[in-house]
Amino acid sequence: MSPATQIAYFTLKSRTNVNEGEAEPVFTTFLKTISSQPGLQSLYYGHTIQHPDILQLLVQWRTIEDHHTYMQTSDYPALIDTIRPYLKDVPVYMFHVHFPLSIDDLCSKPVVEVVSMYVTHAQAPFYESNLAVMLSVLAEAEGNYGSISGHAVEEAEHESFGADGKGARFVSLIGWTGIAAHEAFKKHPAFSRHADLFAELVVGAEMHHITLRRFGKA
Repeated sequence: MSPATQIAYFTLKSRTNVNEGEAEPVFTTFLKTISSQPGLQSLYYGHTIQHPDILQLLVQWRTIEDHHTYMQTSDYPALIDTIRPYLKDVPVYMFHVHFPLSIDDLCSKPVVEVVSMYVTHAQAPFYESNLAVMLSVLAEAEGNYGSISGHAVEEAEHESFGADGKGARFVSLIGWTGIAAHEAFKKHPAFSRHADLFAELVVGAEMHHITLRRFGKA
């Protein structure tokens, strides 16, 4: 089985920067502790560009069981407590994705577009086939470094699903030279044509850009 990528979002208190000030040594210890766990392959982090108060982690584990094992230790909640003074009082948002390839190459690009698409279970097979077409168009875009996509392991809960409240989540990581290259691609006629297909299949979507740092060895 391919590695499991943990995708986590932490909502920081206003003006908290994990790379400077009094928060920096606390988060450095936090990331160092995670990176030393058995089964961890690589760890990336950063403030999202659109919402700087959101800290995102992308952690590649050898298997999802490696991460679950660590979460069940007594050390795990204690670790979260060390950064709690810098977090808003909202739950940490987290899930796992089995991407077909390692995330390392894409996460090293100048800007990464992170897209979550919410799809009903009935529509999921149709979404996957259309996604393949869209990604082939995307690969020709100027300033694009490629992409990887995968299905989240956990069932997604999202208001877009209505009364049932649950469905499938597909996640894509797309590398760009910068946000301007992505914005230019969105004006391309080919994007508009395929976006219309997605509109019929997707019940909800979330997107942001981020410049990631790799913690530890390069």
